[in-house]
Amino acid sequence: HHALERAQGIEGGAGALLGERRPEGLPADFPSVIVPQSLDALRSLGMAAKKKMGFRLAAITGSAGKTTTKDFTAAMLSRRFAVEKTPGNQNSQIGFPMSVVNLPRSPEWMVGEMGLSEPGDVSRLSRAFEPDVAAILLVAAAHLQFFASLDAIAEGKAEILQGLKPGGTFVANADDPRV
Repeated sequence: HHALERAQGIEGGAGALLGERRPEGLPADFPSVIVPQSLDALRSLGMAAKKKMGFRLAAITGSAGKTTTKDFTAAMLSRRFAVEKTPGNQNSQIGFPMSVVNLPRSPEWMVGEMGLSEPGDVSRLSRAFEPDVAAILLVAAAHLQFFASLDAIAEGKAEILQGLKPGGTFVANADDPRV
């Protein structure tokens, strides 16, 4: 199935490959960067892109409502600023940095979701991308396959504060006792 993914990637407009090995059958002239850990490299690439563009980041996490809140926040901010946002629900260890790398322009603000699949996910994204604003919407039993309890999920969401810039703003849902 790798040949199919490769063909879809190239036909879909991929401009380069970032991976841990060069797949068989990839055209010899296709730009490729081979690295020991592709997720670390992608995160570093996203961090460098953010630093170069210099935008401020509003990061949102929570068990539900992230995409709606992101869209609403971006709409409000865009009344005064050039704003970009993560497309759809691109909030993973791959999706978030890819969203930064693929921004169509250099915005003043980016609004993005930071998703939680397993412990450490939100921490890695927050520490790498250093939000100016961090929001936690709510804690619900959305990830119990990787977490022992709702309190453990709450701790995972709280990781968004680890990268919050000094003097940054924390937006908390006061109606959720775990937040």
